Amino acid sequence: MELEAQGARPCEEMLVAPFTSPRAVRTRTVGLDIWLEAHRRVGDSISGALTAALCGTHARLEQLEDAAGRRLWPRAVGTESSGSAGDAHSVSPVQVRCRVMARSAGAHLSSEALGEVLAALSRVGNWTVVRRLDESDGRPAFGRLGAIEILPPTRGGTR
Repeated sequence: MELEAQGARPCEEMLVAPFTSPRAVRTRTVGLDIWLEAHRRVGDSISGALTAALCGTHARLEQLEDAAGRRLWPRAVGTESSGSAGDAHSVSPVQVRCRVMARSAGAHLSSEALGEVLAALSRVGNWTVVRRLDESDGRPAFGRLGAIEILPPTRGGTR
């Protein structure tokens, strides 16, 4: 026919490539970053309160920072308290960011375990922001604790 004269092939001769679906990625929650308005003092006392609150849950405290991003716990070897972030005389409430991870290496946190962690931490303070920490195919899909800055809530209005 006319199409064959132009070099077109009949439909029966066309090859169709098989459909390949994208590889499934295994994603699971391994921890939480939590912005907490704590009822206690900054420094070691707040880390002790958080560690005690998480006792008996499927999670453990990995890191604690103040609102300015200064590490409160665990302290780096050889660092001294600046007198502001780790001062035992700081007044409550205090805003901190904490990273909570699954207690066992290679474990993940189910929805029930996440609820358990948030309920336990609410005994120490009011959590204001929660960010899930997922890993995809065994690789972390998140950065360091203070990588995302959250604007403080405004009182009685919009931002």
